[in-house]
Amino acid sequence: MSMKSYKLMSPFSAAYVSVPQMYHPTASDISDGFSISSWIQPFSNTNGYVMAKTNDNGSRHFYSLKLITNSLQTQIVFGYSVTGSNVSFVSD
Repeated sequence: MSMKSYKLMSPFSAAYVSVPQMYHPTASDISDGFSISSWIQPFSNTNGYVMAKTNDNGSRHFYSLKLITNSLQTQIVFGYSVTGSNVSFVSD
């Protein structure tokens, strides 16, 4: 698989990078696992995805990393779905 890096440094909550299909990993590329690396600066009362692999309209998340903050805590949540299943798994 050809690797490609993207950088996004933006104060805007709606800013995102779309990775071209040719750089999407196949199931065989990640059969032994994969890693995600990100620097995150959390702000109070912020909820949003750091990264997510979704279908074209965003209604199905294949895997995602989400940041949730409030006045009491900061959570980093990783979620994934299993191929052929409508069930999603989310970390505690």
